[in-house]
Amino acid sequence: MKKILLASLIYSVLFPVGTASSAVNNVHNFIDDIATSRPVSTGESRAVSIPQSETSLKELPDATQYLREVKANPNRVAQQSEGKTWTKVSSTYQGSNEISTESPLSQPEQSLSQSTSLTPPPAQNQVVVQDFSVKKGMEPDICLTNAASKNKLSFYEVVVLAMCNDPKAKATWLNLRHYQIAKDGSYAGYMPTVDLTSSFNHTDNTTKVEGQDIDIKKESWAHTLELSWLLFDFGQREASVDRAKSELIAVEFLSLSDLQDVVLDSAQKYFSVIAAEAYLDAARDIELIAYKSLQVTKAKREAGIGVLADELQAKNAALSATNYRIKAEGDVRNAMGALASVLGKNITKDISFQRGLTVPSQRSLNDINQLIEKALNQHPQLLSAKEQIRVSEKELDVAKRGFLPSVYFTSRWGNDRLKYGPGYDTEELYMGVNVKVPLFSGFSQYNAVRTAQNKVELTKNQLAQTRQDIALQVWQTYQRLTTAQNNLTNMSELVASSRKAYDIARGRYQSGVGSILELLNTQNDLSEAQMNNVNTMVDWHLARLALASSLGQLNVSTIKNSPLNQ
Repeated sequence: MKKILLASLIYSVLFPVGTASSAVNNVHNFIDDIATSRPVSTGESRAVSIPQSETSLKELPDATQYLREVKANPNRVAQQSEGKTWTKVSSTYQGSNEISTESPLSQPEQSLSQSTSLTPPPAQNQVVVQDFSVKKGMEPDICLTNAASKNKLSFYEVVVLAMCNDPKAKATWLNLRHYQIAKDGSYAGYMPTVDLTSSFNHTDNTTKVEGQDIDIKKESWAHTLELSWLLFDFGQREASVDRAKSELIAVEFLSLSDLQDVVLDSAQKYFSVIAAEAYLDAARDIELIAYKSLQVTKAKREAGIGVLADELQAKNAALSATNYRIKAEGDVRNAMGALASVLGKNITKDISFQRGLTVPSQRSLNDINQLIEKALNQHPQLLSAKEQIRVSEKELDVAKRGFLPSVYFTSRWGNDRLKYGPGYDTEELYMGVNVKVPLFSGFSQYNAVRTAQNKVELTKNQLAQTRQDIALQVWQTYQRLTTAQNNLTNMSELVASSRKAYDIARGRYQSGVGSILELLNTQNDLSEAQMNNVNTMVDWHLARLALASSLGQLNVSTIKNSPLNQ
């Protein structure tokens, strides 16, 4: 049994962010589609729905209207799923998957590992994540469970499973829901407050007069109903509502960035396993070459044309290669366990993938200035920082309006009934208008204005800092990707040249022309070239992911459409 977080969150919220409005739409799709996770058997292959008794965010009265205003989901087609009515949404999202224009994740690649199957599994084994918008009172579970039971996982399925099992994604939703509720609560100032007070009093007095006791008992019931309604406050309530709305939008953009971090973390763990397996393949190849060299020296010594010293040097090199191979096997197990933990799988069992490490293609990158400009226009962190300025400005409006008077309508009805004593009842009915004028509050309101003004300046400074950080991050990841891409051809040629040099050195040694030192040197050069080649390819893949993240475009959609998932 494993906890499943909702997967239309992943499919809808993490599409490329083209503009501020599209980012808001993505997040509100996320609010609609996400639901509370629940245990699901790993053997199930169907989508699981939360019972109708579960509370949906759509049930919040103001949230429903708010989401309807900002969403645009055409082409709704009703379909039936397990006797319940669902609504399938066909949405159009902005952005391209080409590395030269939008996404650094769309370059075609060639497979490196010959031991890994490149053929996609049959269609019935594919994970299908659909975008559902459910009716009120129902919440979908779109983390389909067939991926958890598959023998081989694609890159996309790894990211989906990580998103469905990562507590960070659930925490992001809970935090966003907190601000959604806070926005709904900001409308409370427009509503009246009604209080009912009920009291019971019992009095028992004993008076002694000339040896006689006089007892006086009184009991009374009192009920009071009070109503207070703020009629006018010079826009303070409106400013509070605007502040809550802006704060929610800022958190929505920040949620996009947080979910992007979850995708990046799972992708990095995936490539850690892929890289470890590639290192292991290289270590096995190096070990095989080392033992071939040992066989050559041993054969020469047995034939009487070689010396024992050469054989011992070759044996030491072979044992060192075996030691490196054993270490590489341990690294694979460690990386596999780290990935299994975020996927919700048993860390003691191995995970296999549909593809191994791939040879990157040579495609030109877009101009760095265009990439930086794109990031500064669409990165979720930057959009959130801009919205935080609006939040602080609204807080300043609220603080300034605190100096202004408020007009209340008040009404009170009371009833006081005596049980003992004089038989009379008292009833009171009062209605009136009160004007509250703040005169002095210990300079608290003045300090609130100063605090709000300082926060405005602080958020503006944070925006400037965020712009610098994003531009620098794009520049650094771009240079990292460019360096790795420019070095790919060089490393490939280096491996081929080193292998050819080793073959020549082995032939020279077998014929008695070359020395054991020449053979071992070329063997070490080949080993180093193979490892550096793997390092370059892994660094290229990680740099491409980092560039997509710095552009604010690392999402499940681009990963699904990436050649890594084909």
